[in-house]
Amino acid sequence: MQALAGFCLLLFVVTVSVVGVRMLLLARRTRGRHELLMGAGMILIGAIGFPGSTASGFGRSVGEMSIPLWFVFTSITQVGLLLIYAFTWQVFRPNESWARTLVVGGGLLMFAGLVTSAIALLGAAPDASSTLVARGGMFVGMPGYSGCFLWSAIEGFVHHRSAKRRLAIGLADPVVVNRFLLWGCFGVAATLINVSSFIGNAIGVDPSSSPLVLVPMGVLGFAASVAMYFAFLPPAAYLARLRASSAAA
Repeated sequence: MQALAGFCLLLFVVTVSVVGVRMLLLARRTRGRHELLMGAGMILIGAIGFPGSTASGFGRSVGEMSIPLWFVFTSITQVGLLLIYAFTWQVFRPNESWARTLVVGGGLLMFAGLVTSAIALLGAAPDASSTLVARGGMFVGMPGYSGCFLWSAIEGFVHHRSAKRRLAIGLADPVVVNRFLLWGCFGVAATLINVSSFIGNAIGVDPSSSPLVLVPMGVLGFAASVAMYFAFLPPAAYLARLRASSAAA
């Protein structure tokens, strides 16, 4: 079961990275700011930050990990998340001052949590669990981490509802309407992955090895991967079925 959960999480990382590459290639062709924000954010999170943080040894004892490497790669992950924050802001709420404040606030919370965890790790005994030592900072940063995808989910569902009404009178593309829904579903799954990790830290288990945390994270990782796949890498048959269903309705 743990192996399957680990595979699902790996699938999530791979899917996010592939979507990131595709968005960057699209941004290169269109010079689009939104594609660049999403593409760079996904690459920094999935292809660089998360694997690098894992390779640093975080999750093992403090003496077995490289704190500088962990700090660098976690910072990269946070920059990626900030870019996703900025994507949501620029796509859905570009003229709202509260949205800009949300981006800044999320970034500050994540960085404050990172610094708090780093200080705790530097002062910890070599045989202490790095996850347990760093969890105080993780509690500080978790609203910033989770807020990124929760906001994405809310905007996806709100705009899906609005677009669905326009679709009913022929003023929207069924593929775009469906993409709003899938983006919302991805945001929910990604948010719950962070919540699962938070719960694991709160009850004192290692999220990287405990089935209590790995299994739900694996299921959520698979769900997020499916949503991302159909939103940004949809097969032709899927697109044809969406358009056919809309035409029939």
